[in-house]
Amino acid sequence: MPDHRCLPRVLLVFVLTSAVVACRLDKDNDDARLGGSRSSGTASGGPALLSITAEAPGQNCVNGGSRIDRGVDTNRNDVLDTTEITGTQYVCSGGGAVSLVEMHDEPAGSHCPTGGKQFTAGLDGNGDGVLDVSEIRTSGYICNGEPGGTGVAALTAVAAEPAGANCPGGGVRMSSGADINQSGALDPAEVTNTQYVCGGASGASTLIRTDNETPGLNCAYGGTRIGAGLDVNGNALLEPSEVTVNAYACNGAPGAGLTWQDISGAAVQAVPNRGYLATSGTAELVVTLPSAPAPGDLLQITGVGAGGWRIAQNTGQFIVTRHLAGEIAAAWTEREADRSWQAVASSADGQRLLAADYGGQLYTSIDGGMNWVAREANRYWRAVASSADGQRLAAGESGGQIYISSDAGVTWATYESARDWCSIASSADGTHLVAAASGDRIYTSSDSGLNWVARAASRAWVSVASSSDGQRLVAAVSQGQIYTSGNGGVSWTARDSNREWTAVAASADGQRLLASEFLGQLHTSTDAGATWSARDATRGWFAVASSADGQRLLAAEIGGYLYASSDAGQSWRERELQRNWAAVASSADGMKLLGAVVTGRIHTSVPLQRERSTVGTVGSVSGRQYDAITLQYAGAGEFIVLNFVGALAVE
Repeated sequence: MPDHRCLPRVLLVFVLTSAVVACRLDKDNDDARLGGSRSSGTASGGPALLSITAEAPGQNCVNGGSRIDRGVDTNRNDVLDTTEITGTQYVCSGGGAVSLVEMHDEPAGSHCPTGGKQFTAGLDGNGDGVLDVSEIRTSGYICNGEPGGTGVAALTAVAAEPAGANCPGGGVRMSSGADINQSGALDPAEVTNTQYVCGGASGASTLIRTDNETPGLNCAYGGTRIGAGLDVNGNALLEPSEVTVNAYACNGAPGAGLTWQDISGAAVQAVPNRGYLATSGTAELVVTLPSAPAPGDLLQITGVGAGGWRIAQNTGQFIVTRHLAGEIAAAWTEREADRSWQAVASSADGQRLLAADYGGQLYTSIDGGMNWVAREANRYWRAVASSADGQRLAAGESGGQIYISSDAGVTWATYESARDWCSIASSADGTHLVAAASGDRIYTSSDSGLNWVARAASRAWVSVASSSDGQRLVAAVSQGQIYTSGNGGVSWTARDSNREWTAVAASADGQRLLASEFLGQLHTSTDAGATWSARDATRGWFAVASSADGQRLLAAEIGGYLYASSDAGQSWRERELQRNWAAVASSADGMKLLGAVVTGRIHTSVPLQRERSTVGTVGSVSGRQYDAITLQYAGAGEFIVLNFVGALAVE
């Protein structure tokens, strides 16, 4: 039997290139604002607008006041034109101190489920044109609804208006427009509409209040009621009995569009009809489904950062997933015959496989492991590696040479010298190779194995892995340290501590690393090996493999189980039966897996097709960077997948 400390643990590494560009235009995402900003879509085909202008003293208001026009912006120019006005009301001024109004952003929460604006009002007692805290007499909220379309975000700015031509007694200036440069602030050049709410010269002050409007005659899908009137009792609070005119900012129909939110943290409680962009480069974003959604509500998640995302469920909730790929590593199938399997490798798509039998032959498969063909001769094979397309293969013999094939294993040629080769890894194109000889040195090739250069020092090397370009390398020493190289093996840096390392694996960019310690723990790194985190429990870890993005991982015990992770090693699930696992490999997306048993058989796994996620809090659906999903609530705890991008994992 071979020395099991020197088995090829991961023979990697495939490049998976994918670019998804999402352009987000949210013109209608703030649908409940004052002063002419957009509301959600309406039944007549345009957003509802309010126009508040100063009303000069005259027949409508003896002392002047405010005119409130309402209508539908049918030509979508962000201005309520005269021909679009469907109703007009007046709020007339009396006298007393000037009233001021201020608005501030209100984040999503108990006051506004989808965010909005906080509204405060009071009397400018000290006449400085600023509403001080002590002068605030009332406040309310203007909440966003479910947007009815997409576009550039509409913004509203509220500021004090000094006494002058616009307001003889001073008042409030409300400006609105489209956030063309997407700065989050309404710049002067972006203002397309300005209105004034003027205070009176004498008598009662004009006040405004806002209240939630439930679905009904005024707003089919609910929204915000904006009331105005005179502060008759002078308490700086607009009582319901003092409201003389109402206007409405109505929500659009559910599902007509989504409000998008960038999330860089680790968790968020989802609200209905919201889209989330998971932007973290390291932490997985956990999005918990809305606890009390209404039928038809939507939820969308897109992975922007490398951290990916996971949908968590509440009690009684589940996601219908019959069209998704399914749960990874859950079902395994025995392949080929009982042999002394020592090493395995996979192409990026998981279809072309290579396996080594110690004392026997090499074996290749072009159909994901269903059928195998014996290659080369009986030798003490210990190490194998594959290019991303499965055409360029490399194999190392214990006490022999390195063998190279450029035709998917049909023919082989020998290179280098007779050494105790125990691990080989390849770049995605098969040009750059790295090989470790036990008790010897590390060797690299930049011409597909034709010529080799000795690197590092002689150590008890047990495993090597490579980035897709062959520049970032990682190697492990039995009862020694881990070593990394950022220049194709020219120089090496010792990492972590002396341990009984058995295997290493790397993501395509070489930043995310996985290492196994015999009778120790698994260890992961997100910074190319500079720092490491211990994962899972102490076991007889013996072999590891990684997807191209480092999110989906596979680890094997000698005399134990297989363990799979879909969150870069933060959590692990026990898979398959107890066996003497010698080697594992993974496709680039981490969905198709391969395991080999010493004096046993080869095992392959494809995602288990599932009709739905597990009901309740233990169920989930997860995705990686550039993966996306759209869900719609169907009632009775059931969410349906409307569309998705990527290879999603279902638990």
